[in-house]
Amino acid sequence: MKRLLLMLLFIPSLAFAAGPYDGIWQTSQGDFQSIHESEDATMIMMEFDPSDLNIIALIGSRSGSVADLSLALGSGYIRINLVFDTLTTGRVLILECTNIFGNPCFNPTLLPIQASTMNKVF
Repeated sequence: MKRLLLMLLFIPSLAFAAGPYDGIWQTSQGDFQSIHESEDATMIMMEFDPSDLNIIALIGSRSGSVADLSLALGSGYIRINLVFDTLTTGRVLILECTNIFGNPCFNPTLLPIQASTMNKVF
């Protein structure tokens, strides 16, 4: 619970519109992502899965059109790349993963794998 409170206090300091990809995105699986970037290219992503009500927080940095993010809040470990194909479309690539919220991830021999596509909502 302390980690959640610290993240909620930390996120607003990073969450201002500084990057070209800031906004709300929806994946092809129906999840919603809130993506925000600071001026120093630190990117945070909060992902909400409406089917199980889990929220995952990831943090990392962007170089060009690729962001490398890892789990900042939640149970388990995941490292992903967000590949922005345009200002309004992109892909989620899972690079590394262990159990997330007690759910097993993909077979490690299958990684990296494209988990979904994403479209900017606003």
